[in-house]
Amino acid sequence: MPHASTAPGNKLPYYSVSMVANSLIQALVKLHEHSIIHADIKPNKLLFDIGEDFIDTHNELRKEPLQTRGEVDLQGVSYPILLPQPFRHDFEQWDDSKGDLEDYDLILNNLGHARLASDTQDYNLHTEMALRSPEVILQAGYGTGIDIWAVGLLTYELLTGTPPFRLDATSPSGVDEDHLAQILKLTAELVPSTLLERATRGSSWFSPDGMLHSLDRRF
Repeated sequence: MPHASTAPGNKLPYYSVSMVANSLIQALVKLHEHSIIHADIKPNKLLFDIGEDFIDTHNELRKEPLQTRGEVDLQGVSYPILLPQPFRHDFEQWDDSKGDLEDYDLILNNLGHARLASDTQDYNLHTEMALRSPEVILQAGYGTGIDIWAVGLLTYELLTGTPPFRLDATSPSGVDEDHLAQILKLTAELVPSTLLERATRGSSWFSPDGMLHSLDRRF
């Protein structure tokens, strides 16, 4: 995706963010129609197809020999283990015009950690810690909405250049309670009682009205 790290303030123009968010939502609509949860939305899962000619791309790839690390045996046949080799390109700009962006396709890749909404739920998700939704933190059951939560946080970061939450593993009360405190502060909303009733952890952190007991001490 556009290199936000090279942009002023690490943020992208609004039209770039709009394109990313709209394309990402369209991809998720297709997945969610089939009850598939991606469960690992983050910037390196988004790729831009800028329309390079296939033959030119193939010729560029052939210029560098494959890098391998050992072999793996599958049913008596040995196969090389290929190492990642990022494709050399000049697509480093962050300020493409709105017209240029309209010619690009955004691809949501890597469904390796996806799951069906109907699967037996566990919380060994590969979602980035700071992109977890409240229901995942509280282990209160989840669905396709956790993808939409991640899209919202990603959009926030691309627009502002700052991640919405900075988790502190050394927090005296623990990283999860600290995370929830930051969520409540940013959204200015209480955790719904229906969510707390389903929670299998963390309910002791809250008062009956959905306020963290320790929130006043934190902020």
